[in-house]
Amino acid sequence: MGKTPIYSKWTWECELPEPFDDDSVNKRRKDVFSQYNYTKAPVATLHGPTLRGIFAYMDIETGRKKGGIGTLGNRTVVEYHANSGEIQIALYDPDSGGIRITCFKPPYNAASAYTLSSGSRTGTAVFLAIMETALKESEFQKQYQELKEWRRQGESLSYSKIESAWILCDNFYRRIMEEKILFDAPYPGIFDMIAQSEISDGTIIPDQILHGRFEMLKPVFRPVKHSDFVDRYSFSQRTFSGQEKDLIPRLPDWYVIPEQAVEICLHIKETTGTQNPMRNFLMRGPAGTGKTEGAKAIAAGLGLPYLSLTCSANTEIYDLLGQIIPEVNNNKVPELPDFQDIQMDPATAYFKMTGSYDENITEEEVFRELVKCMQRKNGAQSFRYVDTPLVQAMRYGYLVELQEPAIISNPGVLVGLNSLLDRCSCVTLPTGEVVARHPDTVVVVTTNSDYEGCKNLNQSVISRMDLVFDVEQPNIETVVERICGITGCTEKKTVFEMAKTVEMIQSQCHDLMILDGCCGMRELIAWVQSYMVGHDLEKSARFTVLSAVSSDAENRKAIYDTCFAPQLVSLLAG
Repeated sequence: MGKTPIYSKWTWECELPEPFDDDSVNKRRKDVFSQYNYTKAPVATLHGPTLRGIFAYMDIETGRKKGGIGTLGNRTVVEYHANSGEIQIALYDPDSGGIRITCFKPPYNAASAYTLSSGSRTGTAVFLAIMETALKESEFQKQYQELKEWRRQGESLSYSKIESAWILCDNFYRRIMEEKILFDAPYPGIFDMIAQSEISDGTIIPDQILHGRFEMLKPVFRPVKHSDFVDRYSFSQRTFSGQEKDLIPRLPDWYVIPEQAVEICLHIKETTGTQNPMRNFLMRGPAGTGKTEGAKAIAAGLGLPYLSLTCSANTEIYDLLGQIIPEVNNNKVPELPDFQDIQMDPATAYFKMTGSYDENITEEEVFRELVKCMQRKNGAQSFRYVDTPLVQAMRYGYLVELQEPAIISNPGVLVGLNSLLDRCSCVTLPTGEVVARHPDTVVVVTTNSDYEGCKNLNQSVISRMDLVFDVEQPNIETVVERICGITGCTEKKTVFEMAKTVEMIQSQCHDLMILDGCCGMRELIAWVQSYMVGHDLEKSARFTVLSAVSSDAENRKAIYDTCFAPQLVSLLAG
């Protein structure tokens, strides 16, 4: 065994990451160790830099922290965002063991070398870069998944029951020291740099993104052909009925498949058959960035029927799980209140059923009384249960898009669905039926980040999302392609100038704190369509983009004077 700087004596004394930094944690254990520990008295020891590298990989994989992991040929490229604010870029070659690292401190315009030290550069980025190679071994993969599941559950189990951390550290150490994982770094840990020119000219931009998102190394997403995407990520051998096939989205020829859709489909297919297949995803971003179309594209790529359910401020748990509704027999109007009655006026709904008026009655109490009334029904009145799209998807293994859950007023509603978001989960319906989640069910949560009334999602819901994507406004060229595809407009130069105008209006609204309106993709589409009808750019803008900006006349005039009027010359020239 040769010396390696990442296992210098001082590295074993580095502080362990939470929650293993507790004094009660025994760093050395004799009862658990990896299969590569051939010593006479085997001991597994927790190693701070190793654990931090493993946790960094987990956090990037699950979207909890910034950073990116990708491949460039057979090499691994990582972008690690350290707690100090520094961004560390590493390039690891598993065939030679060579690794190069370059660091960027704010404002990220000057590169510096990476030298191992007991300060902020203890080797986390090094282990992060080697993780993809380490995970190809079965013991390491199994223990990694167990440790990830433990963290996902909120570290609820005692340390004594979590052997994975010790086994992973021991596995990593033994395989590197026995050269089962190649690692070649000069002693005492001064790593060769990645030239800044290699970063700026795109030489080391990953050709495949495995997890997270790169900021310094911004890869150019190459549009995927429909023929290389639609139904290419099918992960089961199911046969759908004709009615179910009609629910599988068909992508229009003009549609540009977004990167997020490709990533999600890839993760779903590649993790199928593992202990923790990825099935829950969150896409958040401004209105009009294509989140819903992206969810449909995912269904098309997987070859799954697509359903959607849109939430509102008044959405309650039974709106998501299904409703028991009265059937009308012989055109007789049912006397019992419906669920909208209960939501709008619980006291009156209760009076309608009991003859007693209680202004403090809650919706839950009224709902229970409704169930009692249904149980006492006579032959003249019958009821039936109706599945929501969410329950249908859970039953039959479809893809369901849950739209705008962040707008729900009652914070406990989505938390009540946590059982459905877990693996091997089930939920009890209002009828008493227990519905188990189909293993093929995919849940895509989409939420706006810029609409008034939208709140932050509950942390317990976010923690059940396997991947979290922040969907940004596409570049202006992609916007033009989408708009022309949707509207059929052939005047691309004019649409380009219109898109630029909308971008200017968005920026100005942000600067002037004009928040009572909206100006995005939908308004741009309406403007283009109106222009195609009347062929008057200014008039069509007044009743689409400008009118939607704000309900305040002064705000609209300010936007017209600062954004629209100066751009009108370019618009007319387009």
